[in-house]
This record gives sequence, C-alpha cells and structure tokens, in this order.
Amino acid sequence: MLNLVIFGPPGSGKGTQATHIKEKYGLLHLSTGEMLRHEIASKTALGLEVENFVINGQLVPDELVTEVLKKALAEKLSQGNGFIFDGFPRNGEQAKILEDALSSLNLDITIAINLVASDTELIRRILLRGETSGRADDNEIVIKERLEIYRKNVSDLITFYQTRNKLYEVHGEGSPQEVFERITQLIEKQI
Repeated sequence: MLNLVIFGPPGSGKGTQATHIKEKYGLLHLSTGEMLRHEIASKTALGLEVENFVINGQLVPDELVTEVLKKALAEKLSQGNGFIFDGFPRNGEQAKILEDALSSLNLDITIAINLVASDTELIRRILLRGETSGRADDNEIVIKERLEIYRKNVSDLITFYQTRNKLYEVHGEGSPQEVFERITQLIEKQI
C-alpha cells in the first residue's frame, strides 16, 4: 500500500499533483481543502465555523481539521490502493495526529513530498487561479498572509518527516507535467 503526504506553500500545485498521483497509482485523494470547502458548501455547523477562518485568510484550527480528517479516514480508507493527503498535515503537531490516527489502523506514511517554488511564481499562480475560481481568499493581500503563516508552520513538519527518513523535496516550477514526471521518478525509486 502506497501512502503519501504532499505539501508545499499555497499555489505550489499540490492539489493538481495529488490528482495526477491518485490517477496513476489508484490512490484515494484526501484533500483537507476540498473536505473543508465541502463542509462550507453544505452549511454544516462545522462548515460555518470553518468558513469564518477561510474568509479572513486564516488557517483552520487543528481541532476542526482533525475532526474532518478522522471522519474521512473512517469512511473512505478501504476505497483505494493507498492514499495521498493534500493540504494536511500543515505542521509537526498535525503530522503526529495523522501518524497516530494511521497507526491505529496499522498504516503509515510511505513518502512525504515537499513541493517548492519561488514566491513570485506562487503569487502569480494564485492570482491566476483567483480570476477563474472566484475564491474569496485568492487576492494578493491574503496570499502574502497565507505564505507567511505557511512558513511559520512548515519547519517542524519538515523536521518531523526528515527524522523519519520520509521527506523528499521536489522542484514545483515548470509545467504540471514536468513536475509530475519528477514526482513519478521519486515514487518509482521508493516502491
């Protein structure tokens, strides 16, 4: 079973790449962003709480993300040849929460992929996405705040997977196909 985590700053392409990886390897794609947006769209009590954070450009607190994640794991884990997490964990504490949740199911993360790209490229991509998505959080002020928050939280996530010898950095600039080829080469070496 192939179990992956893919992370990177907003705009790094982790959602796009997670979709490609899912299709190639028959994995279940667990995107916390999609799960949270689904909760918001469904107008659940949890969704309304989540929406407050998203509209203000803030990260959704770990407790809320964990609640959504555990629900998805319980419902969907048997549906694929493994899974890929996209957008979670965001920090070392969440990585430990995920590790504990998976351990209770006798599972573990195989590879953690860190997508990296320059701020200039990240901002360009998110602004472009905002032109078509209509997402309220895709504007330059919020983007810069999200990048700053990301940087404050990511170092302990990187350390968490480095200490477990599971972290691999992938250059996230170039066409989506070029980035996917880099990721595929990495995965093929590890399985």
